[in-house]
Amino acid sequence: MRWSGGALRAAIMGVVAVFVIVFATGCGGANQSGAGAVLWQFPTASLGVGAKAVSQDVAVVTDDEALVGVAADTGNELWRQDGAFDDVVVAGGQIYAACCERDGSSIVAIDGQSGTVLWRAEGPDAKGFGAVTLGAAAPTQNVLVVSSNEGDVVGLDLTSGKQRWITAADVFGVPVVSNNIAVVPGTGKAVGVDITTGKVAWSLPTAAALEFSTPVVQGENFAFTSSLSDPVGASEGESVPTQVIAVDSQTGKKAWEYQTDAVELTAPVLAGDLVVAAVAKSFSGSTAGVLAFDGRSDEPTWVASDVGRRVQQLAGSSGGVYVASGGSAAVVALAVGDGSQQWTYDFGEVDVDKLAATDNAVWAVGNADTLVGLAQGSGAVEASYRANAAIVTLDVNPDSIFVGTYGEGLVALSG
Repeated sequence: MRWSGGALRAAIMGVVAVFVIVFATGCGGANQSGAGAVLWQFPTASLGVGAKAVSQDVAVVTDDEALVGVAADTGNELWRQDGAFDDVVVAGGQIYAACCERDGSSIVAIDGQSGTVLWRAEGPDAKGFGAVTLGAAAPTQNVLVVSSNEGDVVGLDLTSGKQRWITAADVFGVPVVSNNIAVVPGTGKAVGVDITTGKVAWSLPTAAALEFSTPVVQGENFAFTSSLSDPVGASEGESVPTQVIAVDSQTGKKAWEYQTDAVELTAPVLAGDLVVAAVAKSFSGSTAGVLAFDGRSDEPTWVASDVGRRVQQLAGSSGGVYVASGGSAAVVALAVGDGSQQWTYDFGEVDVDKLAATDNAVWAVGNADTLVGLAQGSGAVEASYRANAAIVTLDVNPDSIFVGTYGEGLVALSG
């Protein structure tokens, strides 16, 4: 197996930590105090600059030439590791990343406080890692789960980087861990792997033309959507049923399933106790809008069919479901209980590009360069920030917001 960092996609999930993935740049106008105020800026010409929260005290910034630890409150540089790092992930105060060549790279672990390299894994064949995704297991298991584009799932020791196990699973996707099982979605199937032994616990098949989304965890279940693996090239008349499906995390046994005639569904999100998905592309229109599932039956708890047939952005929180459809510059808020429309915020010009929700606010990017923070209950604007260039990424945590613009450096805003 060969892993290279050039095509790295990274995500890290589990009960160990909640972290923020950010690719952010820019400077512009914002509130001077309160939510949305500029905390600090990190100037760089990199178009791929990103940042993640490591702890309450430290954030890590990635650009084309280095990985940089900065003070979370001021942005002052604390340490620097030079090199071409790809898509870092964070857990337990440590940083994991592909480094340092575009081909044949290794995976490194770095202490978030000091910037010290803790270990370097060269890959099972000692020649480097191929395209991979990363996922962190529960801290009691001390395993970093890696999915390779060659179809292997690998468990690395979080402390030493040594390989614990390797399993040929014929899937490639972001690993998500729950109840000692790492599930890896792929095309034609998803696979659950026991993170202690590395053995395949179960396999969930679907049509060969369908690709499973990254799942969410609903109670004891993993919940996925499936879509045509090439929805852009799909033509009217293709009749492979797509699905919203949940399986038991331990056994892979189907808990519930709902089939649709959509070509493409969004990845699911959680809103309170509900799993919510939406139709991103459909030719027939018989399945449209947003669908919410409580996990007690195969049928949706409610369907909001009047938000458009091409939902491009979907977010959820305990207080609502938030939707933005293609061809519309509006954010629509739906009630968790019944899917009824609660409020609408209209940017007035360009499609909504980014959407994120917390239990306190909804954050949306519209008109390419404008970020607004909206009150969850009313949709009133509570914060705003206009960048000097197009905003290309957005991620939110309780204390800070990282906003990415095109080629203008990195900006942290107050949450």
